[in-house]
This record gives sequence, C-alpha cells and structure tokens, in this order.
Amino acid sequence: MAKIHDTAINRMVLILEKLSRDERYTIEEYAEQFNVSKRTIYRDIHERLHAFDIVKDSQKRYKFIDGFALDKSLLEADEMLLLTLGISQISSVNSSFEEKSSHILKKLLRPGFTSPYYIKPELFEAIDMNSKIMNALEDAIVQTRLSSITYKEKKYLVEPYKITSFDGLWYLFAKERKSMKIRTFEVGSISDTDMKHKTFSSEHVNDTLNNVHSAWYEDGACFEVKIKVSPVISDYFLRKKHLSTQVIEQTLEDGSLIIVFEVSSDEDIDNLIKAWLPHVEILSPIRLRNQMISELKTYLSQLENTPSYSR
Repeated sequence: MAKIHDTAINRMVLILEKLSRDERYTIEEYAEQFNVSKRTIYRDIHERLHAFDIVKDSQKRYKFIDGFALDKSLLEADEMLLLTLGISQISSVNSSFEEKSSHILKKLLRPGFTSPYYIKPELFEAIDMNSKIMNALEDAIVQTRLSSITYKEKKYLVEPYKITSFDGLWYLFAKERKSMKIRTFEVGSISDTDMKHKTFSSEHVNDTLNNVHSAWYEDGACFEVKIKVSPVISDYFLRKKHLSTQVIEQTLEDGSLIIVFEVSSDEDIDNLIKAWLPHVEILSPIRLRNQMISELKTYLSQLENTPSYSR
C-alpha cells in the first residue's frame, strides 16, 4: 500500500511542477503520461490538489490561475509535500501531521493577509463536472463523435465542439445537424446524451470561438457596430479589449475614441454599451441606436410611473 501512496504522491508533485513551469496538458494527456485513468487525474486535480488554484484554459488544458505561482507561495518544500499528502486523503497519518497540515491549509485559505496579489475569480454556475452527462459530452468532444442530446425535452443531433462559459453559465458549443448551424445549448438543460459512431471535423472550432462574444452567437451572422467613447472612460478601452474584435478606428482631439466591433447579434454588445452609459454613444447601425434610445425611454417612463420606496 505504501508503494501505491508513494506513486500517487510522486505523480501529484510532478503535476505541480509542470503547472509551475506553465506546461499545460489536458486530462487525457496527463492520463497518458502517467499511465492512469482520466478519473484518477480528475481526483488528483479536483480533490487532492483542490487547495491550489488550478483551472482550465480555453483548450481545456490545466494551468494555475493567473497571478498564482509556486515560487510566490508562502509554503516551504516540506510544507508543500505535507499538503500533498493531506489532500491525497492518505489515512495512515499521525496527530502531528494533521496539525501541520491544518496550519498549511490556513495559510492557503487566507492569502489576502500576506500575498500582494488578489485575483477575484468569476462565479460560475454550479454543475457537477464529473456527472454522467458531462463525462459523455467530454468523451464525444475529444473523440469528435456525433451525439444525440435531449435539450429542453427536444431531441437534437449535434457535432459537440466545446463546453464553454458565458457570464458564468455553462454552454455546449455545437453544430445542430438539421440546420447545419452552430449554436449554444445550456448544459444545465441537457437531460440526456447518446454518442454515435460517426465522427466529424472540428478543425476550425477554436478560430470560431475566438470571435464568439456571448451565448446568443448566430452562426453566419456578422455586422459592424461603431461607437464613440468619451475621454472619461477612453483609458479603459485603450488598456483592454472588451471584445476580441475591438478595433480603435480613430482618436479625436478631445481624447474621445471611435471604436468598431464585429458581432453576430445585438446581445453580443448590448451589455457592454449599457455598462458604460452615459459615456458611450452608438454611431451605427442606426437600428441599434434607435433600439437603445427606445429601451432607455421605456425604462425612464417606468421609473416615473413607479412610486419610490424608502426605508
């Protein structure tokens, strides 16, 4: 039994070392490297190494969360080993080990008191990532196999490409074979899935995903939105691309910016514009400009006709 424990410990230490060097691997690649099952790797990362900030990138490869590194950790080498033993759920431990492990975990759980970095994680929809449906979807995506899914009580034959998130909610990004259109399916609304033998090609999926801005993505649709950003907030658009297609077309004398986006639906950019009001003006398309004006008038009218509440 000790040899089995030693193997597990060595495997997890090697995983941590790879992560610290920013070597990124999928769960399948780790399973192949260590000659173990995907379930074993899943337990290593999501249960035994759960105290570390390990996440997946856009290609489902594991990495440390941005800003976290072992060489910036408060832990010494022996503490790191003890932590690995503790979260590996090894039963043959003594009281002194438990006390030391508790001390280490407290350090990890209170990084704000000592670390100069704080990365606020996005809150995600609660989904069992190791459920039967999630495992079936993952297998179908990895093996590029057609799948039948039951979505909101309707059957769809799809090419499952990726499981992705928008605004903290999980979606299956897939091509629906009847319409031959790519769309999103809420993972929480998929009640059944059945993987078929027939395969498909997913060669350009990542290129497509790079230009998907919301769960309302419309395959084949593309139009330009041009906005004017006031000097008050222009720096926020100079420092960061809020959508991958953002292009600063012109900088005006007063510091205002003319910015262009390519989107597939109004919802792709609707929340972005509303978040920066009143410092953003829609220049085109006129349809979207008029729609925004109409929504704001409706909102103001509702406020005027609704009694205010005070404590």
